[in-house]
Amino acid sequence: MATALPAATDFTGAAVTEGQFKTAITSLRAFLAEMLDTTGGGASTVPLALTVSSASTALRITQTGAGNVLVLEDSANPDSTPIVVDGAGIMVTGHTAAVDTGSSNIRSQIHGTSTSLAARHVTNWGSNTGGAVSLFSKARGDTIGTPTALTSGDDIGVQRYFGYAGATGSWVEASRVEIVNTGTVSDATNGVGAFWRLFTRASGGSLTERLRVDAGGNIYQNDSTNANMTLGLTLNQGSADDEILALKSSDVAHGVTNTTETDTFGFLKKASATGGGLQIGGMSENATVTALQFLGVGDTTVTKSTAGTGIFSFDAYENDGSATAAALTTNSNMAVFRSNTTTRFILDADGDSHQDVGTAWTNFDAFDDVQLLTDLSVQVSRDDDPIRREFGALLHYNREALTRAKLVTFNDDGHHFVNMSKLTMAHTGAIRQVGAQVKALLADMLRVTERLTAIEHARV
Repeated sequence: MATALPAATDFTGAAVTEGQFKTAITSLRAFLAEMLDTTGGGASTVPLALTVSSASTALRITQTGAGNVLVLEDSANPDSTPIVVDGAGIMVTGHTAAVDTGSSNIRSQIHGTSTSLAARHVTNWGSNTGGAVSLFSKARGDTIGTPTALTSGDDIGVQRYFGYAGATGSWVEASRVEIVNTGTVSDATNGVGAFWRLFTRASGGSLTERLRVDAGGNIYQNDSTNANMTLGLTLNQGSADDEILALKSSDVAHGVTNTTETDTFGFLKKASATGGGLQIGGMSENATVTALQFLGVGDTTVTKSTAGTGIFSFDAYENDGSATAAALTTNSNMAVFRSNTTTRFILDADGDSHQDVGTAWTNFDAFDDVQLLTDLSVQVSRDDDPIRREFGALLHYNREALTRAKLVTFNDDGHHFVNMSKLTMAHTGAIRQVGAQVKALLADMLRVTERLTAIEHARV
């Protein structure tokens, strides 16, 4: 087996003999046969190196027939996973020919029977801040190397994802990512703009745009424009009526799954399926954790007028019927507080408050209401308050009685909480009792006056 060209030392003397020449030709033929494997004798052990120093093309392969231009194999012919350049210029890695998996005209194909074999890996090993790059470019002009400017709406780059559905459906595009030129193209280093959009397909549905990031940085889900947004996030849930935004945590398991999933601690959804409105939901696991907390931090003001502001501001408007949010009309409900779906407290546009007392109204007729209020005032006053010094020794009702009457909750830290609803009832009872006493006194005074008048007339 020849492994090298004949050595120059094979030719001796001043003239080459016929025998030497014949030996050299025989050795050369054996070398070339092994290098080119023309004898079918198996893999060559002769390395092939091509060194060219020329201004012209170093190597040209011209295929004028129907076969492949180039086949590179790493096992005995036929290799089922070679690198092939076919007659159309398509480079195929991992298969013997180009395959139609959505499009058979793509210039480069990679095929494999595992994730690693059907993968493309690009690595930057440089001591620099740059990473590996996958670059997509687009120009018009129809002549390679002679570009003309884009037009708004041109795709700059597209990635498409196909799955095989079967013999009938064949290869179906399930998802797509597009980078699309937008705006006016100008001859400048920043003269091309673009937006990004993602398409997906539900099984049995159509390929639909689901997400878009526009040239200004706005993000749209199931939408593409928002005239009232300069920079932000727009979510469009179509005709769906459940949560449009859910906040989750693996630390949470509140268990109220008829409202939301157990690990959801907050959500946003429509208040009405067809009427709109916003429901803000907060979920907690136990009574010591606030379910919905509003936190406001800002500078304070002491203005007490219709122009006053505060750390929290709740603004209520009504639809005036002409696309304008207007001030509430007289007596309109501005805010309501409900237990489940039962309204318990209403604040109206005039500043009036209305509370549902149901069957819980207490007249406090078993108490001397004026004394009750006096004792309450003493009990909740500061130690240095004059009313405590003046009336402290005259208390008729102790703390236990005030607590049983549900007028106040006493706390060890001195911050006592008065039940304002019960206090209003006690005020009403005190006024009624005082009014009854005044009425009785007036009646007594009238009788006395009448008797004095009768006596006076008798004397005359």
